[in-house]
Amino acid sequence: MSYQKPVQFGALLLFLLLAISGCEKLDTPKKAEAAPSAPPKAMPLPVVDIVTAVPEGITRTTNLPARLQASRSATIIPRISGVVERRVFTEGATVKAGDLLYQIDPGTFNTALSNAKANLSTAQASVKTAEAGLQQNQAALEQAEANRDYARKQLSRSEQLIKTNVIARQDYDQTVSTFQVQQSNVNAAQAGIAASKAGLNSAKATIEAALAGIETANINLSYTKIKSPINGIAGVSNVTEGAYVVGSQTQMAEVQQLDPLYVNITQPASAILKLRQAQRERISSTGSDKNIQILLDDGTVYPHKGRLLFVNQTVNESTGEVTVRAEVPNPDQDLIPGLYVRVNVPQERIEDAYLIPQQAVTRGDTDIVMIVEDDGSFRPQPVTVSGQRNQNWIITKGLTPNAKVIVDGMGQLAIMRGAKKVQTRPWTSVTQSAGK
Repeated sequence: MSYQKPVQFGALLLFLLLAISGCEKLDTPKKAEAAPSAPPKAMPLPVVDIVTAVPEGITRTTNLPARLQASRSATIIPRISGVVERRVFTEGATVKAGDLLYQIDPGTFNTALSNAKANLSTAQASVKTAEAGLQQNQAALEQAEANRDYARKQLSRSEQLIKTNVIARQDYDQTVSTFQVQQSNVNAAQAGIAASKAGLNSAKATIEAALAGIETANINLSYTKIKSPINGIAGVSNVTEGAYVVGSQTQMAEVQQLDPLYVNITQPASAILKLRQAQRERISSTGSDKNIQILLDDGTVYPHKGRLLFVNQTVNESTGEVTVRAEVPNPDQDLIPGLYVRVNVPQERIEDAYLIPQQAVTRGDTDIVMIVEDDGSFRPQPVTVSGQRNQNWIITKGLTPNAKVIVDGMGQLAIMRGAKKVQTRPWTSVTQSAGK
């Protein structure tokens, strides 16, 4: 009897707990039915990438083909013929003006110089002989003139005496004959002096010729040393030691100046006026005339810009183009003559223009961009495209400062599906993303 009461109490307590639990389970569906339903979640606005239109002054450029050319080029040709004794330079090395490139065997030219000097000595001796002969003839003339003057006086005296028959006719005739002989001697001495002077002049001319021969021989001897006429890079040698080269004919090597380089561009003649105007505006605004951009064959932008040198004044009748020459620095010699490049040549200056990515513009009869308003709505906007710079269109009409232009993004698809508003984020180009 003592254990029966606790057991009955425990059973009663277990029953009550089960009953309470059952009641709670029955009430749960009712509470769920009584709870109010939650409102549906709002769909997020589609996101579009935009660029903000910023007006700026833009120089419109034209991309043209061009060829590079050495600014100075010298083909090494000997001035005299001879055998190459040695080559001094290294192919591909930098040389300076005046550096020795080749040595031609000087033997023959040394001999010619010695002969010229010998001719000079002979001519100088001839001059001395002619001068001595002239002095002798001058002395003879002086003696002949003195004898003639004495004979003249004797003749004058005889003429007075013959009138008074003081002297015989035979003596008078002898006086006349003596005077005539002395006059003939004077004439002969004068002729001898003239001949001596002619001989002296000839000898002096021989000296001048000998001196000219020496100068020529010295020049020819100096030509055996073939030197570079310019600073530059020495190219491939076309001759070796022992080769015989012909003066003014054999092309031995070439030296090219590679810094700076010339850039030869073909430009439509109709664009020349705009080109010149763009050059003047560039110099006026920046103080620099270096505004021609060089693009390598793989599209890489060369770090140095070129400057316009001149525009050819002759138009090619078949193509309607003219040649434009620019000059570009090449301090590291990355560029080489003959290389094909493309250049961006400035054509005209456009103020208050906008650079908009090409994918933002729908091209057609009317070019269209999509503009996002401040409230998130958007609308189409006609624009005027006036040119291209890299991957951007140059817009000159249709945009206002700070306009938000849709470039790309999921919002484009949302617009096609009928979205009324969008949210924006700044557009980042592929290049900018790669830089990050």
